[in-house]
Amino acid sequence: ISVSGALAQDVLPRVGNLPACDILIVEYGTNDAASWGCSAYDYQESLESLIKQAQKVTGASDTLVLAPSMPDLTNPEMAAAYSLEKLDQYVDIAQRDAGKTNSFFFDLTHKMEKLKDLPSFMIEDGLHYSEKGISWLADVLADQINKMA
Repeated sequence: ISVSGALAQDVLPRVGNLPACDILIVEYGTNDAASWGCSAYDYQESLESLIKQAQKVTGASDTLVLAPSMPDLTNPEMAAAYSLEKLDQYVDIAQRDAGKTNSFFFDLTHKMEKLKDLPSFMIEDGLHYSEKGISWLADVLADQINKMA
């Protein structure tokens, strides 16, 4: 139910459209953590509601909550819109909300921060994944899902 530029609160009205699934993966917070995003309080409230509603609608037996993805801070536009301090705060919120909803948690932010060549995992805008990034993310998610079993 993702839409480019959406905040966690923006998708709440669309949660009812989610299909049934065994494993629910939730990753919101990158846009929320931007300078134009929302407060930490609003992110926490929206993310927790989103997870709980999505779990109910999908009937998922397991939920994996990801920390926000890491923008390419070597990109001047991304560097102007994001700070590591605010991203760290949103990582903590995602981890707490995962705990409150009996979900698994994966720190995607700091996993991406450790990538040797993060810009190659992103398209030119520094925020969305390139084909290389999509393939990497699919491998990371498959590994995390296997660990949940």
